[in-house]
Amino acid sequence: MRKVQVGILAFLGLALTFAGCQVSSESTGDGVSDLGSLPKATSPVGAASATNLRSRSQLMSASTGVKVRSAHSTTWTGKSRAMCESSRLVRDAYLHASTPDAMLCVIGALADNGQFSTTVTDGNNKQFHFGGDLGEIRLRLNATKSSGNIANFNLYICKSDGTNYSQVGYVGHDLTSNKAVAMTSVFNATVGSNTVGARSSISGAVSKAGAWTSKTIQSITSTTLSSGTFDSKSTITQSSDKLEIDSFQKGTYSSTAFTNRVHAIMELLGGDTLINFAVGDGSARYVLSGLASLDNTTSWTGDDKAPLGTASNGTYYSSVAGTTPKATETVSTAFSEAETWDCAAGTGGSFSEIAITTSLSTGLIEDFAACVTNFPDPVDTFVDCAGTLDN
Repeated sequence: MRKVQVGILAFLGLALTFAGCQVSSESTGDGVSDLGSLPKATSPVGAASATNLRSRSQLMSASTGVKVRSAHSTTWTGKSRAMCESSRLVRDAYLHASTPDAMLCVIGALADNGQFSTTVTDGNNKQFHFGGDLGEIRLRLNATKSSGNIANFNLYICKSDGTNYSQVGYVGHDLTSNKAVAMTSVFNATVGSNTVGARSSISGAVSKAGAWTSKTIQSITSTTLSSGTFDSKSTITQSSDKLEIDSFQKGTYSSTAFTNRVHAIMELLGGDTLINFAVGDGSARYVLSGLASLDNTTSWTGDDKAPLGTASNGTYYSSVAGTTPKATETVSTAFSEAETWDCAAGTGGSFSEIAITTSLSTGLIEDFAACVTNFPDPVDTFVDCAGTLDN
């Protein structure tokens, strides 16, 4: 079974062309003063630096774990089903949640390289048409500041099929004076005969410097393929050293209805960047029906991916044993009214033209490359947990 997933860099076509280094940004005082410094969905919680994260990881049971970015290419046969399922859920949730990060990276790269002729944080709509070698894109952007700091940011994305434009994405940030943050991204598209949708909501609190002190991610997906339908909802609470996930999946596969429900807690390794993000030791209660029939509580070791011989010896076993995983419900990734744009310039409006070509300036190519490297699009390869061990 193969899932189709779509991210903003794929919409812009940039991932096909560039690869490279880092875009810089800064925040000052008691708030975030520029778009590039808005809190990132994939940034760590509680640890001030990658060095601190590495020092903390040395105290954990697992040393490497499984990088969620490569969960699909990991050999899971004979390994822990619970770790396989949990790694897949975490991968999908975080790669979708990283979409606002990727989009802000793209906007920052364009701004840093003089592609915007007006201030984008005055609260007025700014509308851009991207044409050239990589397809036709329309963006509507508005952002406001309060006391010199970003208060909100809204971005609407439309893509042309060669004849008409249709909305494929929305990204929004809201920051309040008490350092509460709410981030939303929604993407819906048709890829051939498949329909794909993803909605991510990231909430929590940040320090004066814009670093997360608490963070919760909710990820909803809805996909229709020739092989079946697949809906999911995951809620992930991230701390500096662990992840807690409560999730369900439901749908049909080859005409067989199924539900998968998981409540898991696991070590977080390499949480300084999405590329290094890895799952270590953990425990989970999972309830499966339809394609498989299981109700089990188990633990695993992160480095060898094996079920722990005595599940109750797992660090988090007592926290998940006896819990009830998230119940299934109807999900939707549709754009709300506030998230909707008709892709038109509007009365008296116009589009600023930005040509995205393969002969861009070196600085812009390098900055685009950083967006691709640091915030990769969701992997569209299914993580196959068949052949794993259930104990």
